[in-house]
Amino acid sequence: MSLFKNLFSKKETAESAEKSDSFLRFGHYTDANKNAFQLKRWDDANAFFKSGDYKSSFMAFLDYLADTTEKNVTWDYRGSDLHFTVHQGSVEVRGIYNGKTVTAQCFLAEFEKPPIAVMRQLLAANFTLNYSKFAIEGNRIGIFFSSPVTEASPNKMYFALREIALRADKQDDAMQEEFDEIKSLHALHEKTNPEIAEKKYAAWKKWSEEALTFFNTQDKQYFAGIISYTLLNLFYKTDYLLSPQGHFMNELTRIQHIYWNKQDTRTDVEKNDDMVRNLKALLEKPKEYFINSFYEVKSTFGITTATSSQTVANYLGDCLKNTDWYVQHKHQAMEITIYEYAATYCLFHYGMYPAHYKLFKLFLQIHNEPFFKDLGIEIPYMVNGELKKDKITKRIHQIIEEEKTVFKNFEFRTANLKFNTIYDFYYSFLAEIQFLNFTK
Repeated sequence: MSLFKNLFSKKETAESAEKSDSFLRFGHYTDANKNAFQLKRWDDANAFFKSGDYKSSFMAFLDYLADTTEKNVTWDYRGSDLHFTVHQGSVEVRGIYNGKTVTAQCFLAEFEKPPIAVMRQLLAANFTLNYSKFAIEGNRIGIFFSSPVTEASPNKMYFALREIALRADKQDDAMQEEFDEIKSLHALHEKTNPEIAEKKYAAWKKWSEEALTFFNTQDKQYFAGIISYTLLNLFYKTDYLLSPQGHFMNELTRIQHIYWNKQDTRTDVEKNDDMVRNLKALLEKPKEYFINSFYEVKSTFGITTATSSQTVANYLGDCLKNTDWYVQHKHQAMEITIYEYAATYCLFHYGMYPAHYKLFKLFLQIHNEPFFKDLGIEIPYMVNGELKKDKITKRIHQIIEEEKTVFKNFEFRTANLKFNTIYDFYYSFLAEIQFLNFTK
């Protein structure tokens, strides 16, 4: 019996299914939705700063950043100096507020001899930074920021710390993978349970092999569009359901960028070929590379920015329109791929409202029942390929009630869902998300 079945052997309900996978992190962290206390503290921080009370402003700013569910920001006084720590993935940014200046730094790696190639790379990277800089202190490589408190407005501090945190989290993995002469200083994460890591690896291999099989058995020119959907969906689905970290995640991000790079004038056929070449090279890495990428982290900043509900609705509408040809020509498996892609694309690229995340998670739970079942999590919404209408609608109504506490006009019209086939259900489900009302 698996770990999850040992922990959750009782019969699943919609509520218990949500609780049973709650300790599995899905997707990457987003800070797009702050609670009422955080939003108030942001207003306080700006008001204090305008009045010249810089210390109170900075304390309010730290309250704004702190996510109690993540426990991602900590601080304490050492004498008259305020020391603070901001967690982001496998790194932590440490800073000091001393009444005159605010400094922040994150050391990434150490070395025995000056690594010339690394130094050149970081020097070039400095031209892309707006608030901070990479530099060497002693035998350690780090990223640094400093500002007089009179210039450390909440807005400036947010973007400065975000820049340091995101770049440090990405750069330390990249340097460790590329350069043997440096040693990473970070391992700030908890390893995933070995059984879960093994199952995640098996899922990654299975999904990748299925995508490559599809690529190898289709007309590359005629079906270039759906091949792109298939490959991109693989990357986004992996990001959300498996939550890889480190260099593995960086590679997935890099490969999908091949398709979206606007400076690249190649055809979709050529870009698909390039993505497949890179995917095959990634798959050749040893098993330990992937297993070691499945670990738990704390984060403060999301890699996506807040996105309007209309942007999400428009993208879903475009995806649904793009299924028309596949529906008419009875390419049902291809039709399904676009539905899943629509959900995973939004989860990867957008910072959305909580309701979006909950509904897209429900969609992926339904569509990926075998994956969850392999983990020992019985999903009540889809059982042996059969949709469970009562369980699905019950979960949606729970989401409605949760959202109505903030958005009084929120509604999801379950009466419009079609349960006669899985294809009709997916289409109608995604179509309804287009009409969510987030006005207060």
